[in-house]
Amino acid sequence: MRRGAATEVDGKDALTLTKQEADGEKLTLYVATEGDPYLLKAVSEGGKQPSETLFSDYNEKVEVEQPSAGEVVDPKTVTANG
Repeated sequence: MRRGAATEVDGKDALTLTKQEADGEKLTLYVATEGDPYLLKAVSEGGKQPSETLFSDYNEKVEVEQPSAGEVVDPKTVTANG
């Protein structure tokens, strides 16, 4: 990866890291420059599955609840064609 310019993600100072793949896909990571160097954002462009992902709430407790029976799907009953 190559170090890029300083920027801002959701009000936080960040440094860009980029990587150009042979197939034309470009990956850009945004890493916090203040405090812990957490990943703040990841962007994939030009590939088969372009995407943008934002990361937040590091070190925050996650509240998990079991879904009701009507919200659960048994993978054995799902076909490849839906």
